[in-house]
Amino acid sequence: MKVNKSMIPVICIVFILAGLSGCTSEEPNTNSNEISTDEIDLEQVVLKQQDLPSNFTLLNENHSKKPSTQVNQTGNGITWHINERYDATYYDTNSTNGVMQSLLKLDTKNNAMNLTKFSKDNLISYGYSEETIKTIGDESYMLYKTFNQVNSSYTYSTLLFCVDTIFVALGGSSPDQSDFINYATTIEHRIMDTAS
Repeated sequence: MKVNKSMIPVICIVFILAGLSGCTSEEPNTNSNEISTDEIDLEQVVLKQQDLPSNFTLLNENHSKKPSTQVNQTGNGITWHINERYDATYYDTNSTNGVMQSLLKLDTKNNAMNLTKFSKDNLISYGYSEETIKTIGDESYMLYKTFNQVNSSYTYSTLLFCVDTIFVALGGSSPDQSDFINYATTIEHRIMDTAS
């Protein structure tokens, strides 16, 4: 499959998001009703082809149930224990539009919240701006950045949120940022329905 050159910055950001890890905090706030996501298979809750525009094509997909650890690459020495991971990227071959989803099931709810917060901080350090949105899950952040090319520009949006032990990162380019809120809400509802 041929990748549109304008997708290269998007793919680079996917790798940045996939490598993010973070810091700790003492007492997280919660909006979910003390659910447990320990028994959820991430494939049950992710976005599927039917949730996306019909012109989106699957570029890549990876699902690993093999527990792993990831050492924080930003220098604060924190090691994350990941119990399950799912990544997929869909994009429109005729434009810069697309969506990346990365879901991690971590060992604790506190770590999922910390990863959400620290990922937001990392993106801000890369020049992203934050937009206020209604809270999705236990903690959520919407960020965006405009990329300028020779004859065009596009805005890359990232929505980060967590529900219990599940961390979700959604990113991509779309004419309407509310698309990412809709995608996140779809995943949130599936998590809540599957956990209850």
